[in-house]
Amino acid sequence: MGNGIAQTFAQAGHDVLLKGRSEASLGKAHKAIEKSLSKLVEKGKMEAAEQEVNGKQKIGWEIEGDLKQQLSSAFSALSSSDVDKLASQLNTAITSTKGSTAGVEEIPFSLGTAKADGDQKVTIDMKAKKNLSSFSVNFNYQGRVVPFSVKVATYAGVSTTITKEGGASHPGHSGGVIQ
Repeated sequence: MGNGIAQTFAQAGHDVLLKGRSEASLGKAHKAIEKSLSKLVEKGKMEAAEQEVNGKQKIGWEIEGDLKQQLSSAFSALSSSDVDKLASQLNTAITSTKGSTAGVEEIPFSLGTAKADGDQKVTIDMKAKKNLSSFSVNFNYQGRVVPFSVKVATYAGVSTTITKEGGASHPGHSGGVIQ
């Protein structure tokens, strides 16, 4: 959804989920909305209360669960040394498909200053974008082909939901303070 459309719907009281193709495009959209709201305040069409909006985003990938334990369960006759070697080989294979080594980093970010007029409640909800995929291989084990899959979680930024309630009659009326 375009940032202008997202802003219009949020100002009309609808729940809005702003998505971007990349973290950079999402950041540009947030800045455009902030700039647009600032112009409304400057023109006197909107009074503003201000509050900094900060969060953390997760970037990277990791294997869901303990890979060595998963391998030990699937291939119970393997020694712990063989499980270690197999886990290392699987990590290498997954790393080559992902293009980077495993690891999840939390990076702080700021959406800038959120502004709301004196008769609305604005809620900004940020959630990590987490995609689960499977990495599957076939092993020759005890004379037969055995399929094995491991779940891989990939974190790619933040989904932001902005909700707005207007009017003094709504529950939790904030009098202009963003909650």
